[in-house]
Amino acid sequence: MSRIFCTWIILGFLLGSVSSALALPSGLEALVREGLANNPELRAAEARWQMAEQKAPQVGSLDDPQFSFSFTNYPVDSLSGGQAPMTGNDLRLSQRFPFPGKLDSKAESARQQARWQEGVWRDGRLQLAQKISDGWYRLYALDRTAMVLRENIAVLDNMAQLAENRYAVGKALQQDVLKLRVEQTRLEDRLALTTQQRASIKARIDGLLGRSGTTEPIKVPDRLTLTEVAPLQQLLAQAPAHRPLFNAYDALLASYRAQERLAQKNYWPDLTAFVGYRFRQEVPGKDDGTDFVSAGISVNLPVWQRPREAALKQAVLGQTMTREQRQQFLTELQARLTDNYQQLERSQRQLELYRTGVLPQAQQAYEAALSGYGVGKVSVLDVLDSLRMLYGYRIDEARYRADHERAAVQLLALAGTLLPEKENF
Repeated sequence: MSRIFCTWIILGFLLGSVSSALALPSGLEALVREGLANNPELRAAEARWQMAEQKAPQVGSLDDPQFSFSFTNYPVDSLSGGQAPMTGNDLRLSQRFPFPGKLDSKAESARQQARWQEGVWRDGRLQLAQKISDGWYRLYALDRTAMVLRENIAVLDNMAQLAENRYAVGKALQQDVLKLRVEQTRLEDRLALTTQQRASIKARIDGLLGRSGTTEPIKVPDRLTLTEVAPLQQLLAQAPAHRPLFNAYDALLASYRAQERLAQKNYWPDLTAFVGYRFRQEVPGKDDGTDFVSAGISVNLPVWQRPREAALKQAVLGQTMTREQRQQFLTELQARLTDNYQQLERSQRQLELYRTGVLPQAQQAYEAALSGYGVGKVSVLDVLDSLRMLYGYRIDEARYRADHERAAVQLLALAGTLLPEKENF
């Protein structure tokens, strides 16, 4: 029995290790750190969260006490303080006390609103890291494409020179030279387009990083190591616990519940307590000028029910809205996780097919055609066709590899495990 229990523990640990945060390549990790520190939109979201945290102390505190000083009952004909017995100078101090529980409900609603903003900020970190990573992997595919194109331009240039030499001695046709040069020009045009696409993607990444007018390069590795991702069912199960927006929706729901409690308590009156002191002057022959002290309470009369009923209904509807939004978010998240996992599996199958069959066979076909052309048994068109297939497959392999990593990053971002839970990341 203990052996079975230990086996389950080890299996759970292994599954957990697969689903933990992605170990980003060093170059990409540096970019993600830079983006998390400098992205303007993310910094604004963090400021909104920190601003929201300052609201609870404001709404959860008593109003300032009121102090007043007044001149009371002075005769209008003389304005003399020693003429009438009721004349005096009043000091008054009052404090409003909301019905018990109102301040707590206001503070709780504000705290939960701050938690909502925190969840939005944390989820924004995930989305930013995913966008930076997606662009970085697209740069990898473009760089590999450019490398393949440059290699094949060099091959075509060598073949064209060989054809020119053979044409000079009557062993080749001039059209062979022209076809090779046309193909070379076509690849050079495609290389220019690839370079332009890279510049556009780099500009987008620079914007995500908060860079402005920078010429700092973004480097990618020559080859990517494929990321291992946990099974789909495990990702689906993990998402509600790890994706910050779920906690954010829970906080928003709690905020509306606190607003409902406040709306219910608003049917009850608040209390204002006051104390007063009147300084009086002696009126000769009438009054010895004894000072007066006073104290009392007042309450507001909650007779107008319509605004209170509207506030209560608003809080209840807010809860309904939040629950529906949370459910919709979960449904869409599950669909996106399933779709991206299928893309990941497709890329894996394509890469395995290219590794075991397509690329080796294309390489052999090209080498055979090139060898046959060297002895005059194969036309230049056959060589060009085999060369096009070879570099096309090599470009496709790089794209599938990049697509695999883009899908992996998207999956981990959707599941909420793309970034480590460390606060310093």
